[in-house]
Amino acid sequence: MQKICNNFEEIPIQNFDLADTSFQFIKYKEKNINVFRQGLKNGPKLLFLHGFNYFVKMYSTIINELIQQFDVLSLDLPGHGLSDSFPFYDMDLQLDCIRFICAQQQFEDFIIAGHSMGAMISIFLFQSKTMSIKSCVAFAPPGLALEYTIGHIAVQSGLLKKIISQNTWFRLSMKEIENRSHKFYGRYKDALDKVFYEVVTDQKQKYVDRQNQMVSTMPWTKLQAVFKNADSKKLKIIVETTDTFVNTIKMIHFIQDNMTHAQLVIDEGIHKMCILKPKWACQQIVSMIE
Repeated sequence: MQKICNNFEEIPIQNFDLADTSFQFIKYKEKNINVFRQGLKNGPKLLFLHGFNYFVKMYSTIINELIQQFDVLSLDLPGHGLSDSFPFYDMDLQLDCIRFICAQQQFEDFIIAGHSMGAMISIFLFQSKTMSIKSCVAFAPPGLALEYTIGHIAVQSGLLKKIISQNTWFRLSMKEIENRSHKFYGRYKDALDKVFYEVVTDQKQKYVDRQNQMVSTMPWTKLQAVFKNADSKKLKIIVETTDTFVNTIKMIHFIQDNMTHAQLVIDEGIHKMCILKPKWACQQIVSMIE
């Protein structure tokens, strides 16, 4: 049985939320995108990208640390959180939306950081050299190898989509999240569950449709060339030893065998450790300021 490490920081309860006044809806392709911006007006700029099935407010703990050091921009990616649904989801949509929001906010010359899917997207944008990104910090990125479950395989194969109702899909999705993530949150489980379910429960259709598409349309294990191309002293990749989403062993071997310049940080924790060790996570990003 895998040992789950929970060396979490002490986090004030108020840090599990963000000010509503720091959010606004911005139109992208005639859809609403929920955009967050707050922090030091003349400070270094930071774009933070959330993980799959999550949204900006789920990262309130780390963002509350980051806004003390940076001018922070973040957004609920298409179909996530309070952002509107789209007919089709893939990597191109995520990238185009991010570029659009950054242009609209006149956000240039920034550090990019992300967690899980957001980390994978961050690495992709960093190596693409299509934006003025100074450095990149990736917390527990997929893109090379995942830890698959029966539920994940069933959704990805599409075998059950036609015979299972929306409500059943949603219930199974919530159970999967509970089994693989929420139960490891320890004393912070109630606070994080409250944030999550307040947003997700009223948007079952959007949640299920997007999730069922993106497990197949995103390059979760196909970015070997992208990671190699991103190799740089300005890239930091953080992996977690008790990650139940990303195959950490394969990730470490790939980085050690193929990336000679990137910084590799091996942390003893769960997949979402950046949420539960926000001061530590913030410092990992602050250290990349030139």
